[in-house]
Amino acid sequence: MKSAASSSRSSARLKFLLAVGLLAGSGLITSCGSGTSGGMQNQQPPTISKQPTDQSTRVGQTATFTVSASGTALNYQWNKNGTAISGANAASYTTANAVAGDNGAKFTATISNSAGHVVSNAASLAVGPRAPKSGDWRFQGLDLATNRGQPVVTNILVPQTMTFLNGVGTPMQLGVAPGLCYPGINYDCSWGLVVNLVPTGVSGLTTVYQTDIFSNLENDLNTLNVPNTVITGLDLEGADQCFALSYMQTTQSGGFSMTRQWVAPENVPAIATQLGQGGQVVTALSFNAGQVYVISYGWQSDTKTIYETSVVSATADNFVTQAMNLAAQGYILTAMGGDPTDGLLLVGTRVQGDSLARPFNYEIPSGIQGQIPANIQTLQREVFNSGANYETWINEQ
Repeated sequence: MKSAASSSRSSARLKFLLAVGLLAGSGLITSCGSGTSGGMQNQQPPTISKQPTDQSTRVGQTATFTVSASGTALNYQWNKNGTAISGANAASYTTANAVAGDNGAKFTATISNSAGHVVSNAASLAVGPRAPKSGDWRFQGLDLATNRGQPVVTNILVPQTMTFLNGVGTPMQLGVAPGLCYPGINYDCSWGLVVNLVPTGVSGLTTVYQTDIFSNLENDLNTLNVPNTVITGLDLEGADQCFALSYMQTTQSGGFSMTRQWVAPENVPAIATQLGQGGQVVTALSFNAGQVYVISYGWQSDTKTIYETSVVSATADNFVTQAMNLAAQGYILTAMGGDPTDGLLLVGTRVQGDSLARPFNYEIPSGIQGQIPANIQTLQREVFNSGANYETWINEQ
């Protein structure tokens, strides 16, 4: 028989258990080991809503990859070719300055939280050849976009000056051009040219074409030897006692410095190499009386870049092939000059070690080969083919 004390303890224990049961049933008390309390109860695993897309850039420039995801307390880690990139822990990742070896690299993003993780699709990086720096007129405005759909085509006679505001044009025509010059008749020459207008909003750039009598050559060049001007083309016609040149001019100070010299044809490759090692770019050349007049420029805004050059001989009939070969090796055709007697010299210039092939096309009267979009600037040269009354334009990006 139970004592009164024992009965009292049993009654108290029963009341306690009943109270705990009621509280537990009400949700006010949960078990310590079996519930989902805290952050885990509301944690949502990551889900990608927008995958990163393929990007393209040029040597020396960057590209940005972006991923969009939903979930709570997300962590990001970008990977290049399967290897985690140190410090790349945000929804967007901007690459370091690209090198040629980055072409084709694959980038993925791993997104995680305590509820799980997900890996994005791989996005590729396409790396193209180095673009000239903004404002480097030694490359004839190759960094600018132009409206190729509406070119201005005209001729320039002797003596004459033509000015085009906010336009980028070809240098002077070269080759065996019917009616270009009549040997022995002084000042009886004309040159064709094509100008493409740059987009609305780009200002402060002028392309100028100028002709004069041969005896004024040095005086005219002295006048143009100013920091905001770069001569992009030159054609000397000594037999007709005249010449033509084209140049680009900016309203800014520019910072360009001209070097010009007469060189024996066989020495042009060595001179071009020497100039490139010193950070100078050959922008124009022309034959006269068995010598070659070479014009080059340095640029105060870029004194450290070293250039490699390739000088090749060509004719009016094979210069397209020669120019294509230069472009395939990463060279920009920065100068071209010649005449029917001496043929043509092509000067290719590239940043040292930048051998990525450059986009290239050519145009002939029968149609356009390899159409380039209108919003992409192309460096254009034109040459008359021998024995035919038509010209060929070559373009490179």
